[in-house]
Amino acid sequence: MYVQERAMSPLLTTLIEFFTLCRNNTFARALLYSEVPTYFTWNTSTRTFQRRKQGRAVQGHQNLYSTDALGRLYTVHPNNAECFYVRLLLINVRGPTSFQELKTVNGHVCAMFREACQK
Repeated sequence: MYVQERAMSPLLTTLIEFFTLCRNNTFARALLYSEVPTYFTWNTSTRTFQRRKQGRAVQGHQNLYSTDALGRLYTVHPNNAECFYVRLLLINVRGPTSFQELKTVNGHVCAMFREACQK
């Protein structure tokens, strides 16, 4: 029963919440996954991204600040193929809202992340 419950409501990870952030925030739609920590912080208790409250004001965006914060994007060995290609897409695709959108190229949903990288 536990496995089924977990599959139906997966843990909110930074990647899943990045997709949610991109769905709900037009500014985030212009960001790469690695750029999110510059403008948002990860709240571990609520497991959500929140706008930074200090730093340099972002011109044209009210209550949005940027810092030189670095995010962590884990390395993935190419032998772990699909994870490697997901990571490759995350450093090149701005503002995806889901895994499906991440592997969509020119309106075509690719079967595998590798295929999306190749296109």
